[in-house]
Amino acid sequence: LIMSDGSNKLYHIAPSTFNILKEVEVYDHNGPVDQLNELEYVDGMIWANVWLADRIVVIYPETGIVRGELNLPGLLPATDKARLDDKDDVLNGIAWNAGKGTFYVTGKRWPKLFEINMDVKIEESWKALLQEEFDKPYFAELIAFVKNEYAQTRIFPPGKLIFNAFNHCTVDNTKVVILGQDSYHG
Repeated sequence: LIMSDGSNKLYHIAPSTFNILKEVEVYDHNGPVDQLNELEYVDGMIWANVWLADRIVVIYPETGIVRGELNLPGLLPATDKARLDDKDDVLNGIAWNAGKGTFYVTGKRWPKLFEINMDVKIEESWKALLQEEFDKPYFAELIAFVKNEYAQTRIFPPGKLIFNAFNHCTVDNTKVVILGQDSYHG
């Protein structure tokens, strides 16, 4: 069990006694990440909404290091946002749907709920081959950057198709891999 008190601290809690087992401070490249709010534990990472910011951070729970982030300033349309109190009607809800591999995101008194797909599909033999690279910090930073770009503008291909070429042939049946850039049309 992991909880936050609204600061930059995460508390690892014993579920049976609620005693604090461990305290971890959360930092990114700019320093402490304060006002951690809504938490979700997904695939070994803590996803936390940052109170009063349109920002969700992805945290290594054992170290408190921020692995990536989603910046969602344009998520709620301006017409909807204009009807809210900007002092506290902010991004405030995050929930993981394991069955679909998506997050539900909303805000305090927001009129809408958003579903964000965070799962990129890749054929299993390629995934096994590339997993070591996927687990490196630079790749986490790259993924956070790409997700942020997808959240803010229209990008091709759609996120679910980023590794689509790998789904047409297994590693064992591949003779040559040519890396390059394809043009996509929307």
